[in-house]
Amino acid sequence: MSRPLVCLVEPCDNGHHPMYASVYSQAFAQLGCDVWLLGPLGLFNAMPAPEDGSEFERIRRVPWDSTALLQAPGMTGHDRVAALWASFGQCLDAESRSHGRYPDVVVHLYLDSFISEMLPRQVAEASIHCPFVGLWFKPSRPLIWSMRDVAKRVIRAGRRYRLLRSERLVALLLLDTVGQDHLAASGRPQLIAVPEFTTTALPSVESPLVARIRDRAAGRQIYSLVGSLEGRKGIRAFLRAAAEAPPDEWLFVMVGKAVPNTFDQETKDLLRNLSVGPAARVLLEDRWLDEAELNAVVAASGLLHVCYEEWPYSSNMLCKSTAYCVPAVGCKAGYIGRAISTYGLGVTVASGQELPGLFVPGFADQIGSLRGSSPFRDGCRRYTEANNPTKLVDAMKPLMDCVRSSCHTPSRQEGHADD
Repeated sequence: MSRPLVCLVEPCDNGHHPMYASVYSQAFAQLGCDVWLLGPLGLFNAMPAPEDGSEFERIRRVPWDSTALLQAPGMTGHDRVAALWASFGQCLDAESRSHGRYPDVVVHLYLDSFISEMLPRQVAEASIHCPFVGLWFKPSRPLIWSMRDVAKRVIRAGRRYRLLRSERLVALLLLDTVGQDHLAASGRPQLIAVPEFTTTALPSVESPLVARIRDRAAGRQIYSLVGSLEGRKGIRAFLRAAAEAPPDEWLFVMVGKAVPNTFDQETKDLLRNLSVGPAARVLLEDRWLDEAELNAVVAASGLLHVCYEEWPYSSNMLCKSTAYCVPAVGCKAGYIGRAISTYGLGVTVASGQELPGLFVPGFADQIGSLRGSSPFRDGCRRYTEANNPTKLVDAMKPLMDCVRSSCHTPSRQEGHADD
């Protein structure tokens, strides 16, 4: 029996996307599949090597110029999604003709780029000729019963997220399945919980940035916000806390590329006032860091900021904090707050408004004691075990068993549509 052919599709080449492309490619190869990876050249260049030192085996990289569509100005979200489907379908058809075989299943590693509220399912079904699966980082939330949403339900009855009702969509991969039953109200597509994960490699030598942070801290606790610096990540609350925290107990650190157009005026003013001058309360490093250096900043911290506003979704920052046994602080609502509470990974607040109130005299000692406690370290271990790349193979095995049972039709193997 021939090996199933899985086509992974990743239109983005920045942030976490190369890491996910690497891990998912390896997982399907370990499951005995032939793997194609369609994506931009920047994705292939940025993919980290597996941390176990193994090589990329049985993975065929197919260049697809998706970034031009993602960055094209003047397109509506709906038009961009439709254009991505069409472009991807053309690239897949061309590769299939060249290779003499069509994939048995397509796996979208960023379904967020391929779905919109009003996209007809026919757009996808006209572009590909096999079943597909989607990893959805920010799945649609259930409509609440406000008057506005009642009207939306009536106007858009049966028209919202029609892609979810496509017979070709066999499964949604979700980092958090809690409260997501509405996505499969009719019993399909199948909802599969997949682990969150991240890279945890550290530099071989301490970076100048980490040395500077340790020097500035001078024995104080380090409270860090790392990654892209966007307003949704609770930066205003972080800066308010920096302004009020005992300066002899805490150094506040912001490391990552700032996105100023996501800041309101108060945030801009606070950042300017707190990060400038010899006695600055905030150490700001406004640039992209490679993954290992960013990991080193987390490992050097005493507390990690994941207090994101209006963010019910997951965050791989918890994978980083637990890898180095660094307590985290987040909002109670959503995945982050639930994970912190369930595993005892740190502190939660109702909202960013409450964050400054945590930083009373003595809070630094409380966090230090928490970090050294057995229950906290056990929670980090349990979270790390539940969320790591090795769990992905287990999660995908039932899916691939289903694909194997139905993937050997002549039409698919010859690269032709049967509908």
